[in-house]
Amino acid sequence: ATIPFLARTLVGLRAELRKEHEPEFVFVDDCSTDTTADTLEAIFGIEDDCRVVRHEVNKGVAAAILTGIEAASHDIVCSMDCDCSYDPHELARMIPLLTDDVDLATRLHDIGKADARFKDLLYGDAIAAPSRRRHRPRPRPRHR
Repeated sequence: ATIPFLARTLVGLRAELRKEHEPEFVFVDDCSTDTTADTLEAIFGIEDDCRVVRHEVNKGVAAAILTGIEAASHDIVCSMDCDCSYDPHELARMIPLLTDDVDLATRLHDIGKADARFKDLLYGDAIAAPSRRRHRPRPRPRHR
């Protein structure tokens, strides 16, 4: 059910991205045991700007992302799960963040207090992370 939803969502994203880019969509099936590969081929295999790549054995999310990066023919590569846990339209807002001095943009949500130091790192010179709320670092306690 998530792949047809993704297909409908990508119609709008494709139109939005085509204003300034030539999007290409690479779908990586990590050796699904259900009908995922067939569904991807049926929906996206007929599109000129889409490719479906399949792992012969399950390699995990990180390997699937790397496979997608290696299969991409453009310099700008975006990764997302097909369940749209992140709104794909965020990509159109994130791509302009990639400038000469920024190599990576990421979308964060629900960063808890334990992850505050990690979030501070993401707001450095090398990484841009759009957020709906502003992060304000807490003052560090003084040690006596």
